[in-house]
Amino acid sequence: MNFKLRVLLLLSIVVFASCENNKKIDPQVSKISQKNNLQIKENTTDDSSKMKEDVLFLIDTSKGTHVCLISEIINNKFDTSIIVDFVNYHTGIEAHKASIIEGNYEIDNGDTITDITNDYYITNVNSKLRKFTVSNKTNLFIYDFETDGEFKKISLTDFLRRNNDNIDFYELYTINFKNGKASRLEEIFVP
Repeated sequence: MNFKLRVLLLLSIVVFASCENNKKIDPQVSKISQKNNLQIKENTTDDSSKMKEDVLFLIDTSKGTHVCLISEIINNKFDTSIIVDFVNYHTGIEAHKASIIEGNYEIDNGDTITDITNDYYITNVNSKLRKFTVSNKTNLFIYDFETDGEFKKISLTDFLRRNNDNIDFYELYTINFKNGKASRLEEIFVP
């Protein structure tokens, strides 16, 4: 087999394997229901009782920086991870443009009026959820509105305690990530 054919075959295998690895792990046949924008499996046992189990997400192994909303924080005795949804955060004129593109406007006496409050607009063109681990090595920065409103670094324990109170709403963050690990998570000030 010539060299070019071997390389092409190897690349095909790698692409196929990586496509398979991006799927959610579903070890059992189950009904899927939606709850808090996160998929929950309902496994039925023989005695007709139901137990709920989170759908398992593979760790995202890409590298980069993105604005995200945290959908869930998973803290167990082995590690802590976050499920995030990448979004686009627009301010100023870009917020108004994004609102118009999404059809979120009305025309009143010839004036185009967008529904922008506090000068920001969030779009979500890809609702794929991603999983990253966080640890004591992750730099976590928040606006501490409980005391002085200052932007400060906090520990993972404080981050978990703070977000435990906000079960239905997590703030907007900028996440820096590489190989499945969040190296930095910064809260974005949202008026």
